[in-house]
Amino acid sequence: MKSVIKKIEDAAEIAQKLILELHGSDPGNVTFEQVGILDGREVVVDFINHGECGLALDHLLYMIHESDIRFPRETLLELHDIARSCGMKNHYSKENKVNLTREQRARIFNAP
Repeated sequence: MKSVIKKIEDAAEIAQKLILELHGSDPGNVTFEQVGILDGREVVVDFINHGECGLALDHLLYMIHESDIRFPRETLLELHDIARSCGMKNHYSKENKVNLTREQRARIFNAP
């Protein structure tokens, strides 16, 4: 479990860095109209500190998929594998699937 928590924390750090870079270059981006994006890492860490790793992962995936950041694909696939192994259902739009292979879409979106 500690390795999963570490992966979530590390990925939250990457996502936060990318979000802050985007905010610095495009502060008017609609990404920042959503709750928990600019302070997303804090939200993830707070969930982890309260023993809510599933909620932490769910919020992290929200940060990644609902923002305009370019998150590392392999790390994203790994996060979705963790979510799937925990029984979490993913619910992201077709726009997020555009550059993925059929196998990757199946892994990420729990498709048959």
